[in-house]
Amino acid sequence: MSTKTTNIKNIVIAALAAINVLFISFIVINGISERRERAQVARDLTAVLARNGVTLSEGAIKDFTAPEQAIVERDRSEEKAFTDMLCGETTITEGGGNILHYTGERGRAVFQSGGSFSVVLNPAKGALPTENAEETTRTYLKKLGVPAKVFRIVLTGQRQSVLARYQWKGSAIFNCVVSFTYDGGVLTEVSGKRVSSVRAGEDSEGAHLVSTAALGFLRAVLDGRVQCSAITSIEAGYLYVAVSAFGEGKLHPAWAFTTDTGVYYYDAVTGMIESGM
Repeated sequence: MSTKTTNIKNIVIAALAAINVLFISFIVINGISERRERAQVARDLTAVLARNGVTLSEGAIKDFTAPEQAIVERDRSEEKAFTDMLCGETTITEGGGNILHYTGERGRAVFQSGGSFSVVLNPAKGALPTENAEETTRTYLKKLGVPAKVFRIVLTGQRQSVLARYQWKGSAIFNCVVSFTYDGGVLTEVSGKRVSSVRAGEDSEGAHLVSTAALGFLRAVLDGRVQCSAITSIEAGYLYVAVSAFGEGKLHPAWAFTTDTGVYYYDAVTGMIESGM
């Protein structure tokens, strides 16, 4: 290799190294700038809320922008596969209003177009009770291919319900919750609201900012639609909204406000607020 070629190669390597340093510096500077902007947003919201009698806990803001809208479609083949996994091979009977009834050897199910469903199981004779309903539920979720995370366990005597919330692309779908109910440690029912097929949609609304949601929530407090004096958590996610009787719907970007009086969901598209869990 000639001296000239070696010099050119060294110059190229040096240039690439310089570009890499500039790129890393750009990322670091932007990261610092973004953290500063977020800290300022948090301070501003804390001050505005405080002036109106609502305290915002330090670190309460978990997300600063909400995800983009998505499209929901009813996938009957996925729905049947879900039911077959629980009830065994099922037969389908159509009801009015796009309601489907599934019947299998191990149970029966009813699915509605808006995502609500109920599966009642016939426990096998001699079925051994689970010693850990939470872990058993996670195993079921994996086998069923359900993108949901366990978030609560409810105990009522010998009855135990494990609640899991659906997610899409890592964001919670706040109002799509499925309950696995165990009687004496044996799974007897699976019910709730679910989505079977989701795809990205076109979001023409622009960025959905936490500041917009927080001010909208504050208006609801001042109007008397929400009663609260403290906010301990603000988290971005989705709300499932049905748009037709055939199972089509949308995932609206949304915010979950955890307060001293309960949880409230704020729809970033419509501005509507509903009680949550």
